[in-house]
Amino acid sequence: MVEICRRGDRVSGVRIAVGERVEGSAVVIAAGPWAAEAGAMAGVDLPVDTVLRMAYCFDPAEKFDYDLPLVIDPEGLYFRHDSGKHILTGKSRPEPPGFRFDWERQYFQDDLWPRPFPSQEHQF
Repeated sequence: MVEICRRGDRVSGVRIAVGERVEGSAVVIAAGPWAAEAGAMAGVDLPVDTVLRMAYCFDPAEKFDYDLPLVIDPEGLYFRHDSGKHILTGKSRPEPPGFRFDWERQYFQDDLWPRPFPSQEHQF
């Protein structure tokens, strides 16, 4: 979608990237972190900011013989089982709004891994 079309103060459809117009009396904004930008096309201020969430998925050498529930500690670290008994873990941290598509191995090793698994001496 490149434009939300309007007639007066009403939405009348959207225009997609190839130039085609799709008519409709309602538009559902399902743009995730781009929702504020899409809302602005319709003249709506949506208070959505992109927030960095760095998550890690790893295959533990020793598998649990039960399914881990979602565990969230008081400081925001979380972990749970993902498919195939992999473990998904992450933690929110203060970052300015925006996008990042890289990952930090050092953050995982220094800040995430030692907290739930302090006796483990694994290197990644």
